[in-house]
Amino acid sequence: MKHIDLHSHVIPETIIRAMPEQPDVYNTQIEGEGDKRVFVRGKTRFELLPEFYDAQAKVESMDRKGLTISVISPGPQSFFYNLTDADLALRTARLVNEGVAQMVAQ
Repeated sequence: MKHIDLHSHVIPETIIRAMPEQPDVYNTQIEGEGDKRVFVRGKTRFELLPEFYDAQAKVESMDRKGLTISVISPGPQSFFYNLTDADLALRTARLVNEGVAQMVAQ
């Protein structure tokens, strides 16, 4: 029997790297380094678990949970509805989508 998770958010490394590079644009801080990073935006603060951005860690997490398939999609932390510049919004969406595609390819 297959066990399928149809709602699994990821935050690709591509956007994780971009957020601290442009803090005025993304209004987000990434504290710490490596596997000990913390996402901070306003009152929202949480540990960036490797399974959020690392494909191998995601598969290992699925194995621990007994999942056969995980349908991944960008987490809301990678939505930037506040971006009013269309070109910047498009570049940001591409960063997120390319990061998800890289995870899937791995």
